[in-house]
Amino acid sequence: MNTFTVTLEGLTSEALTRRLESAGIQLNTHAQTLLEPKFFDFSKTGKYRVQLVTVADLGFTEPANLPAIYRRIRERGFALCPLELAPYLRLSWRTQPTSRNSTLTGQHKSPDSAVNVSTPPLSSDPYVPKGFYLRNVDGTLWLRGYICDDEHENALDTVFAVLPT
Repeated sequence: MNTFTVTLEGLTSEALTRRLESAGIQLNTHAQTLLEPKFFDFSKTGKYRVQLVTVADLGFTEPANLPAIYRRIRERGFALCPLELAPYLRLSWRTQPTSRNSTLTGQHKSPDSAVNVSTPPLSSDPYVPKGFYLRNVDGTLWLRGYICDDEHENALDTVFAVLPT
């Protein structure tokens, strides 16, 4: 699958927001929540190699929930991404395939062509966003946050960004 190198620049909240806006990247309310200082470390810097894998690539033969997927990510020699990686991945990856289905909400499943950025859980509360996903809807790039509980199952073709170790 695809591999990317992403550089976290340690931009301030205002500078990162301006960069996303000037790049035309859209945010939903959950993404805006995740970009709050209580969750997001704006000073984080560094270079990361990111790889995209599907739930099936991780060896699952049936849909799986996030705790099982994150366990398998580690068992397969990958690491979870820092939360701060997602906006920088979105800024650097402009050629994400366009979704076949442009519906953005109400699916209760990972949207078509979405890339979920695997990140450590921020809270056990199912109403606190779990992380970000990236999407290209009709040529508009999105950085979206999502909520789910531990029972939510991801289809075999759901894509996750992970860190090779």
